[in-house]
Amino acid sequence: MSDYRDFTMRIADLNVRMICRYPYAKRLCEDFLVGGGECDITVSVGEDEIAAERDQYGENTFSDGYCEGICLYRAIAEKLPARDGFVFHGAAITIGGKGYIFAAPSGTGKTTHISLLLKNYPDDVAIVNGDKPIIRFLDGEWRICSTPWAGKEGWKVNTTAPLRGIVLVARAAENKIERIAPEEHFDDVIRQVYIPVDVEAQLATFDLVDGMAQTVDFYRLECNMDDSAAATSFEALK
Repeated sequence: MSDYRDFTMRIADLNVRMICRYPYAKRLCEDFLVGGGECDITVSVGEDEIAAERDQYGENTFSDGYCEGICLYRAIAEKLPARDGFVFHGAAITIGGKGYIFAAPSGTGKTTHISLLLKNYPDDVAIVNGDKPIIRFLDGEWRICSTPWAGKEGWKVNTTAPLRGIVLVARAAENKIERIAPEEHFDDVIRQVYIPVDVEAQLATFDLVDGMAQTVDFYRLECNMDDSAAATSFEALK
């Protein structure tokens, strides 16, 4: 791939310049590439950081290019709070054009639930990002923004949407959804947020999450793996 060492992509209404050592990152970002222009954020990572990332998983588990991609997104996440944004771990969708993020520990079933929503309501439900969207305060409102980092399903569409709710998902035999007070579930929410290493960026992130909680609805969804689970969340959120 030509020019993989230096390219620009646009995510979360920001031009991000990527300086890379391996071609993997440009392939990953293909749907988000732009021709250039003034950059809002520039990131690059060294071989030592790539090696440290690789060593976490064990030798030969992931390629150097894949590990570089993870490190580059972490570098972007470190700089987002200065731009009124942060990375949130969850599956982001729209229901009737309004954005929702479904969040849960791995293995809980949020991917299955999103699949059920897509299957049962294809005209109303659309993917934004399957794993690591950005939440950013833009033009007076909170928005969810897709990114190239989209989880093993690769669910990503180069788009943004107004964020209307965050849904905390839990496995249960019976289906139920209810509004919750975010301050009562702060630990569950903040666990899904990337917290930067830089202290100023950390404080800015907490301020941003607090500001989001003032205006965005929070829900707790208890659900099984049946089609009726999709009906429960869809009827409540639409």
